[in-house]
Amino acid sequence: MKISEMTKDELNFALAIEMMGWHLEAGLWKDKDGVVMCNAYAGEWNPAEDMNRAMECAETMWKMGYNVDVSIEYPFKEGGIIFWRAYVEWKNKWWESVNGIHTRALSEAILMAVRGAK
Repeated sequence: MKISEMTKDELNFALAIEMMGWHLEAGLWKDKDGVVMCNAYAGEWNPAEDMNRAMECAETMWKMGYNVDVSIEYPFKEGGIIFWRAYVEWKNKWWESVNGIHTRALSEAILMAVRGAK
């Protein structure tokens, strides 16, 4: 499945597992040591719609020792619809996503970078 075709929940789950390294236990996100992360139930941690959580993913990339460049361009209109373009540079490659929701565009670009860097 393409990242752009994922539901909000699928995208959030993929970021939690693949980017953050968390696992789901009793409805809570926990790290590898079993520590509850962000005191949020699985459905509440929502980088696809929450800029703070999307940037938390980008910060995790940086903490892993990689140079991370995140940018969101000014919106543009196409056919009367406003779109946002987000870029993530990681491991000397650029990943780009375009979406009508800026946090969704950034979250997609982050997941593309994680999957593409493996």
